[in-house]
Amino acid sequence: MKSICPSTFQTMINETIQLVDVRERYEFELYKMGLPIVENLPFSEIEELLTHFDADKKIVLVCNNSVRSKSVAKYLEDRDFNQIYYLEGGLVKWQQNDLPLLGNPPEIISHSLSKTAECGS
Repeated sequence: MKSICPSTFQTMINETIQLVDVRERYEFELYKMGLPIVENLPFSEIEELLTHFDADKKIVLVCNNSVRSKSVAKYLEDRDFNQIYYLEGGLVKWQQNDLPLLGNPPEIISHSLSKTAECGS
């Protein structure tokens, strides 16, 4: 499992990836990444939805601040998925990097663990 910064993620968009938002369905309906390829497979349903993950693709996981996506990455790795990434800082860093969001996101997701747009800080 590897983390990927939102600014670096842009370079992966042309590759064959599966982009999965692991937030709960109600969160996904409020706001999401402004990318047509994002799909919602909620953290609470991962066990039941395991067959929806494509082991032949790089899988990039996202949530609000990368706590849930990192947990799902570990879960998938333990089940022999080997091209797993999680978006470092989640939608918080996505928003801080002025990348597109659809819906009604908060100004900056307030319960963020992140203070800057940079990764690793």
